[in-house]
Amino acid sequence: RLAAAFEREKQFASHAAHELRTPLSVLKVHLHNIATDLPPDNLALAHANAGVERMHHLVEQILDLSRTHPELIKAKFTQLDLHSLCQRVTAAAWPQCTAKSQLLSLEGCPAPMSGDPGLLETLLGNLLDNSIKYCPCEAEIRVSVTLLDGFIQLAVDDSGPGIPAGERQHVFERFYRVGGGGSSKGSGLGLAIVAHILTVHSAHIDLCESDLGGLGVRILFPAEAT
Repeated sequence: RLAAAFEREKQFASHAAHELRTPLSVLKVHLHNIATDLPPDNLALAHANAGVERMHHLVEQILDLSRTHPELIKAKFTQLDLHSLCQRVTAAAWPQCTAKSQLLSLEGCPAPMSGDPGLLETLLGNLLDNSIKYCPCEAEIRVSVTLLDGFIQLAVDDSGPGIPAGERQHVFERFYRVGGGGSSKGSGLGLAIVAHILTVHSAHIDLCESDLGGLGVRILFPAEAT
């Protein structure tokens, strides 16, 4: 019965997201057409486009949340190099950082392990998306991969506002947003997706204060997953 309930939830999320994609695509087309009749710096149009992009991001995260549910997912584990995977993800995130004059760096060494490449790219992508989104312009974001005794550590540090210690245990809950959700920047699903992917990989995550002054994320992949 529990498996059936999870499957129904997954199907509902998938169908809802699919139905939302069509009207969002239509809205984008209409906004593009309207833009030809308005000056490029029109504030109302900018707000409308930003709202559509936030909704599109939310729809994609709802799909990711249903796809990564630990009770239902069929992970495709292969041998991979976590550092090389991080290179691909940080390269993809570079344009977002450049737009905010943020410094993004990758440190570490080759780290062979067994995992699902697609899920791990989604995991790091969500962590970087949070850092880029919540850090101010000219902030520093650092990704590092370290070999420890029996573990591989993936760390993401930034110089942003961080997360208060009292809220860190709640940020992996669906739709939870720091500070009561007053910010319109995030959907509150990114870290819930991260938690799903960590469960699939039997990994542990810890949130702390970074030496850069903002949030520090530490993920340990156990020896049996390497």
